[in-house]
Amino acid sequence: MFTSLKKLIDSRLGRLIVLDDLATPNAFFIKISVLHVQAAAFFLKNDPDTRLIMLDQIIALKAGTLPWPKALNNDRLAPWEILYQLKSLKLPYQVTMTLQPPLGSLVPSIAALFAGAPWLEEDISHKFGIEFDDAGREHEKK
Repeated sequence: MFTSLKKLIDSRLGRLIVLDDLATPNAFFIKISVLHVQAAAFFLKNDPDTRLIMLDQIIALKAGTLPWPKALNNDRLAPWEILYQLKSLKLPYQVTMTLQPPLGSLVPSIAALFAGAPWLEEDISHKFGIEFDDAGREHEKK
């Protein structure tokens, strides 16, 4: 099932956006360039062939936890990865989009795309000290 999804994502997003991918029996993981996280999330949510309209969770894991085939190591990257689990309500699969931002950088927010993203991003920010770029969020900070 993930072979056709992999071909679709490779053809539509390309290798500048998708740095690596990993298939497990129940899920498909794609490692995204931090610069393109919003474009990739937009595509996965809105493309009629993917329809991943539900953001199930955002979690942070220690870098290297997932066995990426290309094992992209870089001393200038943060020691953790952020995982965005996206699901379809109609199709029988999920895609987990991951990114590993450069040290000290802001992570682009996907709050404009998914209603629950601000709370999940805020939770990650409080627990792990990961800062999200909240430009474009409509809530006010006090």
